[in-house]
Amino acid sequence: MAVQSRLREQQQVIFDDLLTAAKIVDAPVDSEGLTQNLSVFARFFSPTAEDTAVAYRITTHKKDVSMRYINFAVRHNPYEMAAANGLIERDGHPIEDLIDQLEPQIDLFGYGSDIAVSHGFEKVWPFFAMKPIQDIAKLPALPDAVRQHRDYFAKHKMEQVSVMAIDYYHKSLNLYFLMRGPDGTFKPGGTYTREQWVEMFTDLGFAHPTDAELDIFMQAFVVYPTFSWDSQEIERLCVCMPGGKVEHIPYGLHPITERFVKEAPVQAPPTAYTYCPTYGRDVKYLKMEVDYSGRYMPTIIGPIIASLHA
Repeated sequence: MAVQSRLREQQQVIFDDLLTAAKIVDAPVDSEGLTQNLSVFARFFSPTAEDTAVAYRITTHKKDVSMRYINFAVRHNPYEMAAANGLIERDGHPIEDLIDQLEPQIDLFGYGSDIAVSHGFEKVWPFFAMKPIQDIAKLPALPDAVRQHRDYFAKHKMEQVSVMAIDYYHKSLNLYFLMRGPDGTFKPGGTYTREQWVEMFTDLGFAHPTDAELDIFMQAFVVYPTFSWDSQEIERLCVCMPGGKVEHIPYGLHPITERFVKEAPVQAPPTAYTYCPTYGRDVKYLKMEVDYSGRYMPTIIGPIIASLHA
């Protein structure tokens, strides 16, 4: 009973903090759906669980807040948990087969999952040891657009995938390419020159980043394209940088940045802020994320980066 009571208390704290974060971007809140999702994943959405990292993200595009947990210690499948508890309905879409096809092909570290304040269950994140994009592209359930962009991946040195974000709500997929140096180990900004960064966007018909954005791309830790099952194109391209110390965050990226850093509630001193300019053919916006539980770097990011040096 004491454990259940503590979990309910933690869920209420998280619920209240998400409401506060939603006000920063004026995001709509589905209170009933949010409560149900926090209950189903109560073991993982816990700011005190030492084996779990919790963060949340705002976006300036659709005005929403998403909270994510990542856990490498407990074997579980967030998609199956969501389906079993009525958080998502199966409809025969290929996305439903993706995890079953992926797991036998990878060395899985663990999973994460996102819930959005506006609509509840959203994404599942498989984290795994580096896998060549050529191998990942063979999975039948992937969007065809992934296979259509093999030449693009090769040109821009997008060679190894270590994370996916499978979005069951929007029916989309992100593939994450960590920045690596010539020896294959982690290197902020990778080996890209400013000109190569620009080409990465113009090859897709996207507006290229500004000079100020190109400056900060030299500290990027990951770049990721977004695909859908309804298009042969890359829908968006996102570049993510760690915020580091509060005074080093580039507040000029968007007017919301400073307010988010100052007002976003957390349960422990953040080990990381992340800011991610995102580009499409007709859209450009910012995603910002804060380490809610104070464990993101030591629990998740650190081990992933360490695996590149193994």
